Amino acid sequence: AHSTRNTLNATLYTRAVMLGYGSAGGQGRCYPFWAQFVTCMKTQGVNSKICQQAQEDYVECLHHRKEFAHVGKVASRTEELRKAGKLDPQVDQLLTQDMKTGVSEPQSA
Repeated sequence: AHSTRNTLNATLYTRAVMLGYGSAGGQGRCYPFWAQFVTCMKTQGVNSKICQQAQEDYVECLHHRKEFAHVGKVASRTEELRKAGKLDPQVDQLLTQDMKTGVSEPQSA
């Protein structure tokens, strides 16, 4: 019974997401990308290469793979520059800001 309930909940959640509802209610953050992809597929055909970008945008919205890869590259390069002593102090200050607030504290002159 527990497995059936989990399957039913997953199915209902999937249908809700496909209809545009987010996990907290309201429109899901990726629904506009999904809608664009579905519209493209309906107009261009299921196997259309034209819709590849719309599909990539939707998948990126869901998983953030490209974003995380880019952030990793920036972090690696930043650390290389920091170790070599070539990182501008002002840039370093901005990068080492308070991660809790996401805002760096202004320095008094």
